[in-house]
Amino acid sequence: MQRVVAFFASLVLILGFGVSGATPAQAAPPTATWRGTAGGDVASVDLSAAGIDLAGARLAVASSDSGSQLTPRSRSRSSNLGATIVGVPLSVVSNTVDAPPGGAPTTGTLLGLNVLSVVALSAMQTSNESHWSGDTACVTSEPLADSSVQTAGLAVGVPVVLPNILATGVSSTSGRTELVTGGSAYNRFVRSTASGQLAGLRVLNDIGITVAGTPSLVATSDGTAGGSSATYNNTLITVTRPDNSTVNLAPGASVTINVGLAQAVIRANTATSSVSGAGAVTSSVTVL
Repeated sequence: MQRVVAFFASLVLILGFGVSGATPAQAAPPTATWRGTAGGDVASVDLSAAGIDLAGARLAVASSDSGSQLTPRSRSRSSNLGATIVGVPLSVVSNTVDAPPGGAPTTGTLLGLNVLSVVALSAMQTSNESHWSGDTACVTSEPLADSSVQTAGLAVGVPVVLPNILATGVSSTSGRTELVTGGSAYNRFVRSTASGQLAGLRVLNDIGITVAGTPSLVATSDGTAGGSSATYNNTLITVTRPDNSTVNLAPGASVTINVGLAQAVIRANTATSSVSGAGAVTSSVTVL
C-alpha cells in the first residue's frame, strides 16, 4: 500500500477561534485588558504526493482581531494565504483595514493562485471594516472588526497520479469581533463569531458533499472567572456516493468510500474546545 495523499485537514470553514477578556468592558472607560479574535479559512491542505509536500497550507483566510492593548486596536484582514509555504514562490497578499482610523466596509479583490500545479484557487472577493472610538469609549453600534473572503472555487489534484482529489464551488469564510450589551446598559461583553459557507464540494470527482446552512462558532466573554461561553452551530452534512446513494453525517461521524484504487474518508467535525472550531468537514484520501 502506498500512501500518496496523506490528509486534508479542515477542508472547509472554521479553523480556529479565540476570545479573552479580563473584566467586562465598561462604557466609560474600559477598566481592564480585553481582546477578541475570530476568523477561518476556506481550506487548509496537508498533502504529500509525487515529491510534493504541502503542510497545512491555509487558503483564503479571514481574520478579525480587536483589543484594548493591541496596535492597531482593531484590524480586519482578508488574505490569499495564512502564511508563506516553504518551497513555494508565493507571497501572502492581503486587504486590510485598521482602526484607528478604520471606517465603513471596503470591498476588494485578491488574485487567484496556483501552488505547484497541485492547488488552484480562484480569484477572491473581500470585505473589510474596523472601528475604534478611542481608548475611553466603546464601539456600540458597529463591529470592532469584520472580515470576509469568498472564492469562486478551489481545486486540488496531482497531475497524472490523482488529478481530481477535491473541487469546490463558491466558498467563503468570515470573522467578526464586537462589544455587546451585557449585565447592564453600561457593561459590554466581548463577542467573536467565525462562520463560513460551502457549495459544490466533490472528492475524487465522484463523491459529492453538501454542507447545509452556515456552520458558525460564537464565543462571548464577560471577563469574569467562568464567564465565557461558546456555541457551535452544527450543520447537516450529506455525502453522495458514486452510485448516488446518500448518507447524512452527525458530528463526529464518518464514512469510507472507495473510488477505483483510491479511498476517501469523509468526517463531520465538531468544535474541538469551548473556544475553537475544527471546520465543518474533513476528507482524507489514500491511494491503495
